[in-house]
Amino acid sequence: MTDRSADAQRKEFDEHWETYWLPLQSIGPLTDTRYRLLLARLPRGLPAECRVLDAGCGPGALLERIGQRLPSADLQGIEFSPAAARHAPERLRGRILVGDILAVAPTLPPRAFDVIVCSEVLEHVPDPAAVVRALTTLAKPGATLLFSVPAGMAHWSVQDEAAGHLRRFDAEEFRGLLAAAGLRVDELLTWGGPIGRLYNALLNRVGPSNAAHAGDSRVGRIAARLAKYALHLDDLWPTKSGFQLIARARLPESAR
Repeated sequence: MTDRSADAQRKEFDEHWETYWLPLQSIGPLTDTRYRLLLARLPRGLPAECRVLDAGCGPGALLERIGQRLPSADLQGIEFSPAAARHAPERLRGRILVGDILAVAPTLPPRAFDVIVCSEVLEHVPDPAAVVRALTTLAKPGATLLFSVPAGMAHWSVQDEAAGHLRRFDAEEFRGLLAAAGLRVDELLTWGGPIGRLYNALLNRVGPSNAAHAGDSRVGRIAARLAKYALHLDDLWPTKSGFQLIARARLPESAR
């Protein structure tokens, strides 16, 4: 990616955050579901003062939830968009490094993090494998790495176009991408059952920007809250044809 194209992408991301990604962070039922599923896959038995990195953390919404689960953890974020980082909670603002992951990762200590999260990032970058390799160098041996990406090109929609996605990932393709970086994939979850698919179809119909601003009205906020609870029902219907992937992987203890 040239400097000019990086600048153009950063400007586009800043505009997305300011116009509709920030509202989605606060009321979006699919965003809430993704966070819930990722948090459920945090490893147990972490040391009290473990180190956690969220690569592509936006304004720190997921990082803040991780901090609530692990109050003594040393939290660190990387975010490409300066506009997103500016909206982080005050206690996290100084913990977020702004820049491209491939540029920032070498400035962090290698083999330092117990948990690394990379959620809704790899579909945006020209070389996902390079980003996974860069994050792997920051993980301690035995560390857990959590990823989420949109699944299946068959689900490509107006939401992908609006967000500037470059791709979606098939499950086995994604498993191979992580394995090629030396990671062991412990779980690969495809989610988006009947209720999720209905809600996703509604988003495609009304458009992501209009959906994001549903929270401007009391009715919209109530509907979003009800949708969050309804999406819990999809946990009862495991599926291989959903529109999102979550992977839990480990760096082997033998890694150096």
